[in-house]
Parts: sequence; C-alpha cells; structure tokens
Amino acid sequence: MRSEDMKMNRFFFTGFVFVGWAAADTLTLTEESAVQIALSASPELAVYRAKINEARARLNQAKAPFMPQLSVSAGYTYLSYVQEMEMIVPNFDSLPKIILDTVQMQFGRHNNYKAEAKISQVLFSWGRLWNSYRMAQEGLRAAELSLNAKQAEVSARARTAFWGALIAREYWNLAKESSENLEEHYRDAEKRYKAGVAPEFEVLQAEVKWRNSLPQVADAEKAYRDALDGLKLILGIPQETELILEGTPAFGEPNIDDSAAVALALEKRPELASLDAQASALSRLSAIQSAGDKPQVVAFAGYSYQRPYGFEDEWGGTWSAGIGITWNLFDGFSSRGKSSEAKAQREQVMLSRNLQAEAIKNEVRAALRGLNEAWEKLKSAEATVALAERGLSIAKLQREGGVATRLVLYDAELNLYQARTNLLASQMGYVASVAALEKAVGVPISDIPKKEKKDEGK
Repeated sequence: MRSEDMKMNRFFFTGFVFVGWAAADTLTLTEESAVQIALSASPELAVYRAKINEARARLNQAKAPFMPQLSVSAGYTYLSYVQEMEMIVPNFDSLPKIILDTVQMQFGRHNNYKAEAKISQVLFSWGRLWNSYRMAQEGLRAAELSLNAKQAEVSARARTAFWGALIAREYWNLAKESSENLEEHYRDAEKRYKAGVAPEFEVLQAEVKWRNSLPQVADAEKAYRDALDGLKLILGIPQETELILEGTPAFGEPNIDDSAAVALALEKRPELASLDAQASALSRLSAIQSAGDKPQVVAFAGYSYQRPYGFEDEWGGTWSAGIGITWNLFDGFSSRGKSSEAKAQREQVMLSRNLQAEAIKNEVRAALRGLNEAWEKLKSAEATVALAERGLSIAKLQREGGVATRLVLYDAELNLYQARTNLLASQMGYVASVAALEKAVGVPISDIPKKEKKDEGK
C-alpha cells in the first residue's frame, strides 16, 4: 500500500508541475522536484515499466493452467449423401397372420446440428505448472528490480545535472561580478589618468585585465546555458521552458564506514537481486524441462446436445467424463538435454552475479575514495577562500592608508576570484561524488552507516 501511495503522490506532483510550466512556460525546480520529474518522465523508465507489464502478463498466463479449462462449440453440417439400407421385418400388427414388410433405414441425416461443452482440469503435472508459475514470479521480480536499478541511475543523473546547473549559474554570477569589479577599476584608472594623477600604463593594465575577463563571462554563461539544456533533456522538459533553480547544497564530512558501505551495497543493489531472481527462474525452468518425460494426469467432462440423436431425427443430449494420462516414455533424451541447458544458463548467471558483486565492491570503494578526496579538496578550497578574503581586506586597508598600490589590490581581488572559482569546482566535485556513492551503494548517503565516534576522554 505504501508503494502505491508513493506512486499516486508522484503522479499528482508531476501532473501539477507539468500543468504549471505548460501554463506559464516557467518552472521552478528544487532537487527533489527535479528527481520526481525525472522518475516520472524518463523514456528509459517507461521501457522498464513496459517490461514489468509484460512480466505481469506472463504471470497471469502461468496462473491459467491451475484453473479448469472450459470450451463450448456449436455447428451445423449438411451431408449430401446419406447411406440407406433395406430391411425386411415382420409386421406383428397382422397377427395371427404374419406379413413381412420392407423398411428403409438411414444411417444418418442430411441436416446435422450439434452443440457441445467441454471442461478439463490438470490433476498432476510433475511440477510443471507450479514451476512455471514460480518462474513467472521470479521474472516479474527481476523486472521490478531492474526498474529500481534504473530509477537509482536516473535519480543520480538528475541530482548531478541539477546541482551542476545551479553551480554553473553561481560560477557565471561570480565571473560577472569579477568582470564588473575589473571594469570599475578600469573606469577609475581612466578618470585618474585624465586628471593627470595616474600613468597610462596603469590604465592599459586595468583595461587588459577587464577585457580578458569578458571571454570568461561568456564561457561561464555558455556553460550555464548548456547545463540548463542538459537538465531539461534529462527531465524531459521542453527546451523553451524557462527554469528557475532553487536550493543550496549541503556539505559535510562524509565519515562513512567503508566496510559497512560495501556490505550494504551487496544487500541493497538491485542488480544483484535481479541476477538472483534470474538464477531462481532458470532453476525452475530446469525442473520444467526435466519433467518433459514424466506423466501428466488430466480429468475431463463434456456434454453434447445434438440432432439427430442416435438413429432418430430428434434433439437429444449425452454427457461423458473421464481421466486421462499422457506419458512421453522416451523423447530421445531431449528433456534431459533441455534441463542441462537451463542448469548451464543458471551457472552462467551465478558467475555473472559473482563478477557483478566484485565490481560493486570496487565501485563502492572507488566512490568512497572519490568522496573523501572531494571533501579534502572542498575543505582546502573553503580555507583558501577565507585566506583570500582576509588578504583582500588587508589590501583594501593598506590601499586606503596609501601603503599598497592598486596593483596589489587587483592581485588580491584576482586571488579571491580564483579561490571562489576553485571552491565552486570543489563543490561540484563533492556533489558528483555523493551521487556516485549513492548509486554505488543503492541508498541515499544519509542511510549509509557512519564510523563510530571515538570517545575523546579515553
């Protein structure tokens, strides 16, 4: 019931969002809404949902043999030739005198009508029906797990694209702010040069710095527009829709328990569970094939209503019932061969599962290393920004006191711009690393066990 409620909530949420942007051509996105839209509108997920519908249809087919099979038929047949035979029979009506009469007897009628109903039920099939049903169940489970794996992939892609676009916007804003500061310095130097209190070289230097920043602003804007277009593509949003991104990424020390993360990934990753379901289905298939040369018992009954009835040209009915057994005593070892083939296929799946498990372990470890590295870079970038901000404050004070030159102030501002740029890159790296870890483990980072804090007093 809980999963159905979640699906219904997602349906209403997505419908509301779709109506909103259709009406205004503007859509406000948060991380959560971006993920919900991606899960609802992804064409890839639509394919996987269609596979689940196909698996459900197979399951319904597998249930059918457990139920009685009922059929009805009706028909009319005209026979152009009906064989007749003359018979000589005594006429007892003429007693005491016996007279012999000649009688024409027909073996059939020209017009024949028949309606029939039949019912049959498999009583024993040597496990064929049950194993077919269980195999269909495992097939449905595998399809659902494949959908879960693809949903995790789509969610991670949507989160990364959302934060990538948002951070690209911040970088563009930073580039514009830096360029505006450089332009202000250039205009100030130009005024002072015209007033005769600044050399021409200072004006040229300020103008060069400003004009060099303009391509960076253009590149940053292009990167932001490209990131927005990529986000729209992932979410299935029309390209002409204007997006307004809202949100602030949260950054914290990961402190993940590596061993627990690997164990959790082996438990939660749907790819492994899907392969387990495939292996179970192949075990069922092997049992089905092995029963190919085993007996099957079927009960049946029927009722027929027809004309002519017997030798009389009138309506009449009759019923029948019975039990039958079919047994393919020897099929040239075909059943044994098919069963062995299914066992070999299961072995291949299990080998693939073991390889997948090792690959997942490596993926989790690599994601953990990437996240720890991203955290160290982020801490370093934050510290660098703090230093650069302090350096700029000192440069401004020294400039106001006439101790530092304008060149020193420019350099301090440039250092702060570069530090902030590196910080944005570090933030994007951290966000991407979190998404990679969540995909590798199969759960949100908040659900991954953390290392136990050591008691500092001991």
